[in-house]
This record gives sequence, C-alpha cells and structure tokens, in this order.
Amino acid sequence: VSAGTGGARMAFEMRAFAGSAQFLFIESNYVSAVDLRRNGVARSEIMLIGRETLGGHGSFNDPSKACAALTEAQTQVEEWMNDKDIIFVVATGGKGTGMGTFLPLCRWAQTLDKWVIPVFAQPCIGGEVDAATHANVLHAIEEARALNLRLVHVVNAIVFDPKRALPKEQAFRLLNESIGGSVGALAQILAEGRQIDLSDLSAMLAGPGELLIGHAEKEYDAAIPSQHRIRKAVASLVAECLDVPFLNFPGTVDQAVSSISMPETWPAWVEKEVSEVAGS
Repeated sequence: VSAGTGGARMAFEMRAFAGSAQFLFIESNYVSAVDLRRNGVARSEIMLIGRETLGGHGSFNDPSKACAALTEAQTQVEEWMNDKDIIFVVATGGKGTGMGTFLPLCRWAQTLDKWVIPVFAQPCIGGEVDAATHANVLHAIEEARALNLRLVHVVNAIVFDPKRALPKEQAFRLLNESIGGSVGALAQILAEGRQIDLSDLSAMLAGPGELLIGHAEKEYDAAIPSQHRIRKAVASLVAECLDVPFLNFPGTVDQAVSSISMPETWPAWVEKEVSEVAGS
C-alpha cells in the first residue's frame, strides 16, 4: 500500500517486479489519481481519501489533514488489508499525504496481525524540505522503529549530491527504479513463496532495525556460461545488490538471504557455483 505521490512513484516501479502481489495506491488529490490511471493503474487499485475533509484537492502539505482524511477511510483500508498476510507500507516524508498516513497505516496493519514491512523515504533537508519538516520526518522514522518494525530507510540526499553530477529528475528516476526493483523483487518472493526458505526470511525481517535490499540482473549470450564467467558474474551481481546508495544502512550486515533465479536448462553445477559465490 502506497501513500501520497512520492510513495506511489516507488510503488509504481515495484509493480514490474512484484509478480502476483496486490497494490493499493492511496492519494488525497484527484490530479495524482488521474496520473496513476494514465500510467495504467486500475481504478480498483486507487483509493482517493478526504472527499469530505479535503475535497479531492490534496492535504496542502499538512500531515494532520492527511491523517484525518485517512481516518475517514479506515474501514475501507482495513477491509483491503484483511485478506493479505504481508503489508508493505510505502511512503515519503516530503509533503503532507505520505507523512500523515505512513504511521497510521503501519499501526492498522499491525493491529490486524499482519507482517508489516515499511518503506519510507527521508527527504533532503534544504533541497526538498525545511529544517522543521525534516525534524518531523526523523521523528516519524523513530516512531516506526518504536513499533518494532524492520525499516527500509530510503535517503533522498544522494539525489542532491554534486559528486554524482546527475540531473535531479534523472537521479530521482534512478532512485525509484533502484528501490522499486529491490523491494518489488522481495514482494514477488513473499507473494509467490518460491526460491527461498520463508522461515529464514521471516527471522531476518523480524524486529527493529534496517533492511538492505538489492536487486540485480545480467543477461548471457551463451546458452551455458563457463565456470570462470559464472563465478565472476555472480560476484559482481552480489556486490551490486549490497551497494544500494539510496538506502540508509549503518553498521555491518547481521543476517543475509539471497534468492537467485536462472534458466532451468542450465546444469546443476551452475546452481552449486552460484550458491557458493553468493554465500561467501
């Protein structure tokens, strides 16, 4: 479930990777809802909140108005959550809607005994928000941690890093694609229950802390790669998965799980090589 325009952009990128996972885009203004429809999102996947309190014109950068608008729709949101087992809550702290609805959505999902994975983007102070708003964002992140949730903590500051020398629009597109691919791939694994031991994964995702999620792909022109090429390629892919510049992940990795898919026509020794290299 995404909240607000920023959350919708990340969630939209996840759709390409998320397989059978279901989506709900929560918006507070008609313009954003129409934009989602133009980009192929079904009407049934979009929930416009605040028809009474906001009139469909957005929260005007006021998180309290967004929260009140969401409360109006609590019954409908919880009905959507009811038959789901795992809820990803995707939002940004840049403006009003995502900021005002992120924590209530996490709490409601917890109350319904769902496995909750929050994905929250911290805006750049100065580049996107003022100091007061940024302080409120940091407070929301701490509150999410207090809910005993493992957070996917997206940091927008790198978009404004002059060393990267990328236009802002291109950098944000790269951010959304990176997070969308990574989180979307995890959503697919959880939705379809394949490729991985879910008990191992649940142990890694339980409790407070941060999640580092990476996703990488490589195409081969050869039907079956050589042993040297496969080992080199897998090492490169794993390194790419661990190097996600848009995620805040302090300290060292506590636990790690890898999920790798490859052509079924490849022989068993390839899978063994891949597992050994990824594990190391």
